[in-house]
Amino acid sequence: EENDGLSHNVVSCVGEGLENDIWAGTSDGLNRIQFSKTGLPLITHYRDDSDMQHEILNNRIQAFVIDRHQIMWIGSRRGISYFDPSRKKFFRRQKTDDYLNAHDASFVKTFYEDSEGSIWIGLLYGGLLMYDNRNDTFHKISLKAKSIDRSNVNSVLLDADRNIWFGTRKHGLFRIERDGFDPDRPNDFTNYTLQSSHPSSEKGIPSNWITTLYRNRNGLLYVGTSEGLCVYDPENDAFRRIPLSQSGANEYVCSIGEDRNGAVWIFTCQGVYRHVPESGSTLFYEIHNGVFARIDYQANCCRTHRGTIFASGIKGVTYFDPENIKPDTTTAPVYITGFNILNRE
Repeated sequence: EENDGLSHNVVSCVGEGLENDIWAGTSDGLNRIQFSKTGLPLITHYRDDSDMQHEILNNRIQAFVIDRHQIMWIGSRRGISYFDPSRKKFFRRQKTDDYLNAHDASFVKTFYEDSEGSIWIGLLYGGLLMYDNRNDTFHKISLKAKSIDRSNVNSVLLDADRNIWFGTRKHGLFRIERDGFDPDRPNDFTNYTLQSSHPSSEKGIPSNWITTLYRNRNGLLYVGTSEGLCVYDPENDAFRRIPLSQSGANEYVCSIGEDRNGAVWIFTCQGVYRHVPESGSTLFYEIHNGVFARIDYQANCCRTHRGTIFASGIKGVTYFDPENIKPDTTTAPVYITGFNILNRE
């Protein structure tokens, strides 16, 4: 049944499906957005009733990913369920439930599928998991001499060398080298924090609260934090900050994407910045009168095969064609309405 609007305005995640449709994970279920020939959005709602005892928590969707078998992994406050877009049905896997329960893992914050089809899972409770698609097995990632079980893993990705990066709520940014990585044993790691990564300088991360990670088409690693944005410099093992100061303070970065021309789009609570890496130029565009997202709410963005960018926020789904976004070059007229000298007209 098609609906006029989303099932809930708070949208945590968006992504493109096989049929040129857009899927949106909301605080009240999964929504499928299709567009008519006239551009009118047609929305279908789906609710997870596979576990009626926890129906409310299961439908507060935080993240999803569509794997190479075209099955959608749905991360919620309770754990992981699955959705088959072809059958339009939710289902659960006992193996997944048993593994999460055995490792006290819940409240999924992010998914990431790597080039080999493995699914990386960041959790509020439980740290970082990896699902090995080849062997149908889960692995709990551990570090030498440090627990990340309560680190609140917000974002994870693999770089061009397949090194594993993940960002946390309080403990900064972590990197595990691919050489020597063992999913079943404690691993060596590098931890970048506000205190340790070039303290008191512009070469460190701006905050220990890492909100999102993004790798652009040239392999640059962008790190979004609660206090702004930076780019990793591998040659110097340091970070270069990109100023975002539309509000007069350091910006909370919600999500990061890229258009076909290589411009990077950085979504914040007030709107979106368009950053051109080659020139370093940055322009800001306000969304929803400056109320686009909220601190500590999950959010993401995606680019469709047509080049349209979709972004999740607290007021629904925002989408635009970057080719049509032009800077405002209008010069406002100046009118003199009064003239005072020593407080006298």
